[in-house]
Amino acid sequence: MNKEIENYIVLPFVLNIFKCDRETMQQSKVLLVYNDLFDTSLEKLQQDMINNQKFIHSKLRATIKRIKQNDSLVKYSVEYKSGEIEILEFEPSELKKMTELKMKYYLAQADVSPKNEPYIP
Repeated sequence: MNKEIENYIVLPFVLNIFKCDRETMQQSKVLLVYNDLFDTSLEKLQQDMINNQKFIHSKLRATIKRIKQNDSLVKYSVEYKSGEIEILEFEPSELKKMTELKMKYYLAQADVSPKNEPYIP
């Protein structure tokens, strides 16, 4: 499977989880130290999603749609301008694992130096 197509499917899950986690952390004063980590991760993730969507629409010339979802299977349709249609099937556990890997990637890429306060080693 094309990396960009995988990202198109998985990155929205990552974005939703990060947003929920950030809201939870904002309610806890103890966890406020992680705000910069999530802010940086969210900014990078959102920019990557925009770039990925542009690539899929302009270079791959494809449209991706979720066509079926139940407890045991999630199906996506990838329709290319050429008329070719590709069906992708995932078990929920596969999507969960792919989402976890992307989350780890974005958290590892984040610049964790504080934005609002000076860094004191």
